Amino acid sequence: MIYLTSQHVRSHLDSRVEDVHAFIHRRADQAPLDPIDLIRQIEMNAGELIAKDVPLVKQGGNEVLSYLDVLVAEDLPARDLLGTLAMIQDMELDPSLLPVLGKVGQAIFRISIRPDLQVRWKSELDDLVQSLSYLARKAIRESKICV
Repeated sequence: MIYLTSQHVRSHLDSRVEDVHAFIHRRADQAPLDPIDLIRQIEMNAGELIAKDVPLVKQGGNEVLSYLDVLVAEDLPARDLLGTLAMIQDMELDPSLLPVLGKVGQAIFRISIRPDLQVRWKSELDDLVQSLSYLARKAIRESKICV
């Protein structure tokens, strides 16, 4: 499985500085698992880090304001992975129901946005998906995923 995650973070060193981090991990499990069990497993062990984009705020110890987790099969073609991310970005959500755990296409996803940011849930989701799409395209070009 490939585990992609993006996080909107606020620096623990300067609360005025925010950033979006993205990470891609490879996990050993290949069989489709129950989404809740899979989420529990990635919280304990994300897997092997194969790509990351941490532009501004140094990684570690930051406050997470929102996040998007996406799990897909390792053999998912690149166009399907990028299409799945686009489908997530186009979803209509009821922010009062966040966090959301679900399936779209061939992916399991989880979205969480801090309650005080839920009024701007669409721009939060757009930022998270754009960050993941950027990193996924880079990892595809470098043959790290979808090979």
